[in-house]
Amino acid sequence: VGWPFYTFYMDSRTDMLYLGSEIGFGATPIYRIGFNVISAAPQVMNGFNIKMQNTTNTSISGFTSSGWTTVYSGTYSVSGTGWRWIELQTPFSYNGTNLLIEICFDNTSYTSNSTVASTTASGKIYHYHTDGNTGCTMTGTSSATLRPNICIMGPYINLKNQNNEVPK
Repeated sequence: VGWPFYTFYMDSRTDMLYLGSEIGFGATPIYRIGFNVISAAPQVMNGFNIKMQNTTNTSISGFTSSGWTTVYSGTYSVSGTGWRWIELQTPFSYNGTNLLIEICFDNTSYTSNSTVASTTASGKIYHYHTDGNTGCTMTGTSSATLRPNICIMGPYINLKNQNNEVPK
């Protein structure tokens, strides 16, 4: 799919719901998210925001307007294909329930869009794109069935075997 990097139009907003059972780990800070990019468009996305929230909802049917924590704000450009990681400016405190992610941007120009690997997930994705100056505040009505596949990274520890010993 083209979302959440749908730069074929000036403005885009995408809400994506991932169930705790799909995420597969409990409460932990989230430091970065990754998308498996199939084709990359060089368009810089201005007013690019990533927001997250813990939720008990198991489906979505429109944009969520409150309860967000902004974890990234600025510009972003898809730099190539394969797994592309976005380092969050503010780690998100994931509590192990379901996770709602919103990605939006507000441009004054457009080009072709990037595409990312996706899976059918009805009721778990809401996307809208248009031209104008609405970006992250647009309220269009467009549900989708294909949800981008993501990878979520929490804290990691870089361990090395200093004495060539077998770990205990």
